[in-house]
Amino acid sequence: MKKAIVPILLVLWLIVALFGCTSNSSNGGLTPPSKFKLFIGKFKMLALPVEIRAGRFNERDSRELDSADNTFIKYKDPGKLYAYGMLPDTAESYKIIWLQPADDYIPILTTFTKTGKKISQEYIGIGQCGPDCCYSCTEYMIIKKDLSIYTVDSIKSCECDSTGPKENTMSKTMLYKTGRILSGGKIKLSEVKQKLLDSIVHKQ
Repeated sequence: MKKAIVPILLVLWLIVALFGCTSNSSNGGLTPPSKFKLFIGKFKMLALPVEIRAGRFNERDSRELDSADNTFIKYKDPGKLYAYGMLPDTAESYKIIWLQPADDYIPILTTFTKTGKKISQEYIGIGQCGPDCCYSCTEYMIIKKDLSIYTVDSIKSCECDSTGPKENTMSKTMLYKTGRILSGGKIKLSEVKQKLLDSIVHKQ
């Protein structure tokens, strides 16, 4: 009878050890698919068209991403990252927008396969606003229902000297770029293009 007790105790010990390993896995050792599912779950679903105005991001409206999430994004510089949202077309791939720290938070579009492999990643803004004398800009981004992308930055600037802005030197410029999320998740964006809207040249 005593001999029969020993195998039973051994079996019970193995069961306890197995459940212990499963518990550890569910806490700190999640499988890559499980980690990716948690990561994607932090992004709220957006409605197309998605319209973004630069300089108006509020961290309180987005979930902060952690180091485990960064294994998918692979952002190397220090700073907090935030989940902005996910595009609703998820049949072939996941398309997310997350916020990267700069002078202000800027939107990064990243696409993944359904299993969590990164396909493509692009900054969809223009990002040429600055604090120079007499300089102002309004940057606007839109991802349309057909997954085309259009970004425009309307800029006002002028010549300045030690006394401040020079009279009659104000110019208005539009910077823009276009693109699309292609079938399969690849993001294609043009180079930044420039169009002079209005210019008054300072007379000597």
